[in-house]
Amino acid sequence: MKKLIGFLIVFCLLMPLHVLGHSYVGSSTPSEGEVVNEPLKEIVLQFDAGIEEHTSIDLADEDGVNIPIRNQYVEERTLVALLNELIYSGQYTIQWTALGSDGHTTEGTISFTVDAPEPEVVEEEIPEVDVEVPQVNEEVLEEESVEEEQIETEEIVEEETEEAANFILFILLGIVVVIGAIVLVRRRK
Repeated sequence: MKKLIGFLIVFCLLMPLHVLGHSYVGSSTPSEGEVVNEPLKEIVLQFDAGIEEHTSIDLADEDGVNIPIRNQYVEERTLVALLNELIYSGQYTIQWTALGSDGHTTEGTISFTVDAPEPEVVEEEIPEVDVEVPQVNEEVLEEESVEEEQIETEEIVEEETEEAANFILFILLGIVVVIGAIVLVRRRK
């Protein structure tokens, strides 16, 4: 029994400590309390231990409104989140949830401020242009429509007539073949 206890003590001392650790944010861009002076388009979190694909973040402004994130992906110990649009002046909070390679979940928040003015939108007045729309003569359109329908009807009738003529020819040919076969059979007897 003493040998087993001694073996367990040595084993625990030699086991790497990082296997027992959970994944927490070691550094981030932007970092806690940072004031960012230009529009923000991505967030990068570096974890102190391995993380899995299910690690994610949510980003909210000071009113608690979620900011859309276009894509999030994990590379070893790093989570990168690409925002849908640039974010400008305001206070923001990252809510992160990490699934560590040890299977444990950790979470936390990072608050930061963006102090980047939104670009000015210059609105140009577009002068109004009077465009005359030509009047369409409805009678001419009606006549053209009627003519097109007549042409289509004539084409259909021609096709049906051809099909009927071919059918009759096929039946006559069949009758001639049957009669010829009967005559040949009778002559041989």
